[in-house]
Parts: sequence; C-alpha cells; structure tokens
Amino acid sequence: MNVGKKSYKKAFVLSTYTGRKKTMKVVKNDSLQSFSVFFKTENGTKEKWLKPGESIVVPESYITEQIKTLHRRRVFKISNA
Repeated sequence: MNVGKKSYKKAFVLSTYTGRKKTMKVVKNDSLQSFSVFFKTENGTKEKWLKPGESIVVPESYITEQIKTLHRRRVFKISNA
C-alpha cells in the first residue's frame, strides 16, 4: 500500500546510486518534440532520449546546464520526486 507516495507510471530511474540520501528530482519533457539530453553522473555524462511527455527521476546533482536552460524556456519541467 503506497500511502502518501507519488507514483510515476512513465518515470525512468537513471541513478543506481545507493550511498547516502540525495534529493531526487523528476525531469519531464513537457514539449511536443523529442529531445536528447545529457546528465552528469558519477561516471561521466549519460545521454537519454526523452519523448514528449516522458519523465525521468534523477538525483539533483545530475541536472546539467542544458536541462536548466530548457526548464527556463518552459520546455522541461523539474519537480521534486
């Protein structure tokens, strides 16, 4: 029973980090176009293809300047997980 927990049907979790607790963010492609976005991980950068309406759950430290710019232009949404 998931009382008080958010569920994301299409969310894809990029991180497999199991260390100390990190602030997780949901990055959602809110446009009608597909985008190839980059995330900065502990092992370097990872690329993810996001279709329209698709979302991904990542630690806050993974968010790059590219994603912040797309958020500022209201193409992507960044919210707490």
